Amino acid sequence: MKVLLDVNVVIDVLERRPAFFANSYAVLQAVAGGRVEGFVAAGSIADIHYILRRAGLTAGQARMALASLIQIVEVGDTTAADINDALVSPMTDPEDALLAACAKRLRADYIVTRDGKDFVNSPVPAITPAQLLTLASLARLAPG
Repeated sequence: MKVLLDVNVVIDVLERRPAFFANSYAVLQAVAGGRVEGFVAAGSIADIHYILRRAGLTAGQARMALASLIQIVEVGDTTAADINDALVSPMTDPEDALLAACAKRLRADYIVTRDGKDFVNSPVPAITPAQLLTLASLARLAPG
């Protein structure tokens, strides 16, 4: 199974957000263990860095977190075709439309996000981390 991870799933783990950490962490564990093929979009890397810096990490700490992340997930490039697809997409948020276009080109089975409502018109279905764990029979990986 191939998935594209939304920024919020990655941030849940890197910031250890209590309400969301367990399932998002289990998703990353599944990717690290090779049970799920996981991607982040290239544009998401800058967003993740920005959010980590706003959360108080130094530039060096944010870079180290990103370096660790890309040891686990693959980075999906963003192409001109993705941008063109996003611009004509029925999705209202350009960032989400671009993520969906990238997921489509990568032939991802799902976009894993906590904001499924933002991907209603996506060409790739959006699911939550908990839904992915259930689909992939990985629920036992969630800590706690």
